[in-house]
Amino acid sequence: VDGVEVIIGPTWFGQVAMPIAEETKTVMLSPSTGVTVQREKYFFNLWPTERQEIIPLVQHMRKQDVERVVVLYSQNDWTVSMKDNFVEESLKQDLEIIKMYPLVPGEDDFRTIITQIKKLNPDAIYGAFAFYPSQGSFSKQMKEMNLNLTLYSTSGTENPELLNAYTEIEDTIYPYPI
Repeated sequence: VDGVEVIIGPTWFGQVAMPIAEETKTVMLSPSTGVTVQREKYFFNLWPTERQEIIPLVQHMRKQDVERVVVLYSQNDWTVSMKDNFVEESLKQDLEIIKMYPLVPGEDDFRTIITQIKKLNPDAIYGAFAFYPSQGSFSKQMKEMNLNLTLYSTSGTENPELLNAYTEIEDTIYPYPI
């Protein structure tokens, strides 16, 4: 309407904005699209894709001799995409997913899941959490219940509020673009 040629944004809603950019032939530079959208002529995601985040994480797990993993993931678009990419790359790297736990976004009581994980005896846990309180609560309860496994997670772990509110998150391994 106003003859704008370039838009910086949006964050997290790339799947909605991308068709608008293509239709209006307006360049959009998204700092982070959320769920990765396909490559297009006018829409650009400046944050690494889910796949770009997952590949080195799984490679690191294999270098640490991780073979059996439990996966937790919140049920929203981004974390489901992270989980799907993790599972796909794990299969390529011969990493066995022994159980997956879908979570309600914002869930904060993980004692039952932690008890089940202990019985499964995995080498590590991969957790894609939608909101930081869930990840912090999981890490805290994991330590309280003496579940001494490495938690691997997403770049969302690099959240100052999470790190300040939950010191138990400190040993989480996660990729983060530098």
